[in-house]
Amino acid sequence: MSWSDACDSDKISYEALSMLYGQNENLFHFLMNPDNPRLTATSDRIKYNSGVLSSGEQLLIRVGLDIWDGSGGITFNELYQKLDEKNFQKIILVLLFLRAPKKAELY
Repeated sequence: MSWSDACDSDKISYEALSMLYGQNENLFHFLMNPDNPRLTATSDRIKYNSGVLSSGEQLLIRVGLDIWDGSGGITFNELYQKLDEKNFQKIILVLLFLRAPKKAELY
């Protein structure tokens, strides 16, 4: 990704999304424009388009929307009821990072 016009909060969100999606760049590109810090579409359109993905991937997309602009509408119980252990742990790490990005390397 080459976001030359990204502000600090965009960069932090980018790092959080990178942590969340890990090796699955397809989810990152499904959500974010590769050339600038913007979503690929409106959040409603992204949620609608995610219907072709697995239920876990749909939830991860919604988590990404919540990280980016709060539009994902996730609920806490979805996280522990629907995600596998690996993705649930990633979300915990992302939350720790978002709380204190400068101290993230401590975790």
